[in-house]
Amino acid sequence: MKFAHVATGWLLAALLAAPTFAVADERIFSFHSKIDVSADGGMDVTETIRVRAEGQAIRHGIYRDFPTDYRDRGGNAVRVAFEPRALTRDDASEPFHTERQSNGVRVYFGSKETTLAPGEYTYSFDYHTNRQLGFFPDHDELYWNVTGNGWDFPIDAASAEIALPDSISPTHLRLDGYTGPEGAKGKAYTANADGASHAVFATTHALAPHEGLTIALGFPKGVVAAPTDRQRVAWFLGDNAGVLALVAGLLLVLSYYLVQWSRVGRDPRPGTIIPLYEPPADHTPGALRYVERMGWDDRCVAADIVDAAVRGAIRISDDDGDYRIERAANAELPATEARLVANLLGSDDAFTLKQAQHARISTALDAHKAALKSSYADSFRKNHGGPPGMRYEEWLDSVSRSRASQENWRKHRHFPH
Repeated sequence: MKFAHVATGWLLAALLAAPTFAVADERIFSFHSKIDVSADGGMDVTETIRVRAEGQAIRHGIYRDFPTDYRDRGGNAVRVAFEPRALTRDDASEPFHTERQSNGVRVYFGSKETTLAPGEYTYSFDYHTNRQLGFFPDHDELYWNVTGNGWDFPIDAASAEIALPDSISPTHLRLDGYTGPEGAKGKAYTANADGASHAVFATTHALAPHEGLTIALGFPKGVVAAPTDRQRVAWFLGDNAGVLALVAGLLLVLSYYLVQWSRVGRDPRPGTIIPLYEPPADHTPGALRYVERMGWDDRCVAADIVDAAVRGAIRISDDDGDYRIERAANAELPATEARLVANLLGSDDAFTLKQAQHARISTALDAHKAALKSSYADSFRKNHGGPPGMRYEEWLDSVSRSRASQENWRKHRHFPH
């Protein structure tokens, strides 16, 4: 037993003699907010925050989150102004920068290039904001979360002083507040209207991490100018500009399509369709095929060559397996066919379609394609209309009735031998 007592004594002596290791105790010693409310509803705020840094969470400085975006009772987006103006650390100017968050702005105090030595520091941050007041039938009110609830370390003491415009008797000021985490209704604070248009709030015990101080200060109507209807509309348009632009764009597109559908999208009036065995006046078979297919192919050329022969302007014959085109009577042709014949024959009286004449044939085909596109493409691709002087419904009816004629050409017309 004596040995046990001696061993125990040695152990206690060793523990007492062993070096002790300090645990980092970063915290906010005090958080004081000075709020000046102007007659137009704007607010100038100075926050004085005294912290202890131990190189853990506070290495380069601290940051402050400010919610600026929320939804009103009607579900409309609202964005209040937030304008950082100045920052000092221990009365010396300190750099800062901001970053957009999902619902507001984060302000970083200090810079990455500066590492704080362990110790106590006092930050003073000035900023301007607006649209923070509530306007009710019998009074107006400032409802304000003084500290925010995002701090990861405790706040030993939090306080706020509010200065209102005009000279309001302390008896006409309504003071209320809450302490604790978000949504809590704790009452660990004191509130005092200590002068005209002036009130002071202060916590009565330390706030744990993620706890804060929220105040509510009511005052008579007319002290601060309520926003006019015009101002409310301007705010609404500015806050919801993106959504309104999207809605306006959708309405514009819908209106355009309704107009186009009303103009050309309706089906033609029902009635008897009578087949035509000749193409509509001034429009060649190749042009009709181009419009029906909404594009050009070699059959457009073949149809116009055959039609030129039918009109007597050329003769087509079989030249030992190759087709030969010969100039015939000086018949009048539509412009598209006349250009096609001219490009194929040139100054010659006859031309044989064979591989050796590939260059001339390609030039003629390209010219024919370009001529049809120039005359008809815009009519049905952009404006959904027919040729000049012809309503779209009439054009569709003409094309539909001419299909029988095109089938007749395919089945019964051939190059003469």
